[in-house]
Amino acid sequence: MDAPPFAFDRFAPIGNPEAPSVGASGATPPSAGAGAAGAPNLDPYGTTGRAKPSRAPLFGLVWANLEGFRKRVADEVNALAKDHFPRGKNRRGFERKALAIRLCGKAAWVPRCKPCGRLDPARAIIESSCDLRVCPTCARRRANIARTRLDRKWSAGVRPRDMGLYFLTFTLRYDPSSRDDLSVEGLKRRKKIVRDAAGFVWKKYLKPRGQALALGVEVSPRGAVHVHALYHGRRPDVRTLRETYMFRAGDSPIVNCKYVRKPGKAIRELAKYMVKAASAKNLHVLRGGRGEFIDPLLAARVEVAFSGDRLFETMGTWRGAADDSDLPEQAPHICPQCGANAWTREVVPLQPLLFELPDDWVPRFGRAGPRSTHNNRPREGIVT
Repeated sequence: MDAPPFAFDRFAPIGNPEAPSVGASGATPPSAGAGAAGAPNLDPYGTTGRAKPSRAPLFGLVWANLEGFRKRVADEVNALAKDHFPRGKNRRGFERKALAIRLCGKAAWVPRCKPCGRLDPARAIIESSCDLRVCPTCARRRANIARTRLDRKWSAGVRPRDMGLYFLTFTLRYDPSSRDDLSVEGLKRRKKIVRDAAGFVWKKYLKPRGQALALGVEVSPRGAVHVHALYHGRRPDVRTLRETYMFRAGDSPIVNCKYVRKPGKAIRELAKYMVKAASAKNLHVLRGGRGEFIDPLLAARVEVAFSGDRLFETMGTWRGAADDSDLPEQAPHICPQCGANAWTREVVPLQPLLFELPDDWVPRFGRAGPRSTHNNRPREGIVT
């Protein structure tokens, strides 16, 4: 049975979900040179060390299904647009975004063989074109593209023997129970500080000793704004890294550095999009089942606060990997029934199609519609 459209069963935070242990597979940096690269993990929430009354956080993970999450985010975006933009172009823009996320992911493009008319639902592409940062399917499409581009850059790049790959995390102190810190203005302010400080670290310390940097801004379910970065270069000293970061970020010595032994896993982790949500590749979630999502009100505030900002960037020899435009469609495949390779595309409702597909089907996401069609064909996202 499908779950109700939305449920507010909140989960308490489990462990420390912001600690960037993934991607490094538990690996420790090389023991040579007792710099602070072996420093213990620091609490990226940034609430320790401050004498403040213990108060419950304003936000946390919630149980919801995908359609209910989208509907609530759309409602909250509309409400915030009315509060922040009484009239004009900006308000109309957010109203269009609210409508777009409601309609996103409800249809699929299915190939049909021209000679024999056979449909190939296994190669269906789920329409994901609202482009909201907090939309799970659009986030998955863009993350797939970013991951593939960055993986190509890493695979084709030069790797000097004295350089390695490091996973970095930069976070600001904040109060998860503060309405000011978690308002639209507070999120915008904290994002600007942490992004500026991470960029300063690259320019002043990492760039002279490294080749490339890729960074992404992420928001946790409790509202922590932080930057995950993948750095290719000579081993950084975390004390210097922290001091350089604090020069711009102020009293937030919350820096984590880990040596990466599995580059592919680290690239996948970095390419995850900016908010926590149930995986859009999970068929149970796509079929209407419930999963864990960030609170819709926080998601809407993030969307309004970060509108127009680039949240995934690449520098140095990786420059260009952050382009999130769709990749070209793959080469035509052969019809198993008649052997032809001439196909058309048909738009079909997604939900009935999902229940016809096997449980091991791997979803693909792409833009579809007037903005991204050419000769009546949608541009595909990355095949995953």
